[in-house]
Amino acid sequence: ARLLVPSRAAGLIEEGQVVKLQYDAFPYQRFGVFSGSVSEVATTILIPGEISLPTTIAEPFYIVDVKVDQQWVMASGKKVSLKSGMLLRADVVLEERTILQWLFDPIYAITGRL
Repeated sequence: ARLLVPSRAAGLIEEGQVVKLQYDAFPYQRFGVFSGSVSEVATTILIPGEISLPTTIAEPFYIVDVKVDQQWVMASGKKVSLKSGMLLRADVVLEERTILQWLFDPIYAITGRL
């Protein structure tokens, strides 16, 4: 999959990070969320209008390639192949923390310890 990531959101994205994918053609409420990993992050920023895109983007962006874990979706008991050009939403997992870490981070920030 190829992601168009606005420059304001691209700073912490690195190769190998987990990506959660939701395909527009397969609503996640019914078909679930799919996984992949960042395989490449472009080093050159692109400006809207520089290349032809299937969607409108109004700000500078980077291209991020994602290796999708599976190239199909199970629908009505059959494997339906993903097609080139399908639109999707993607969330890049920047860090993983337990709920306790998440709850206590503000305290750690103030005191430096617990």
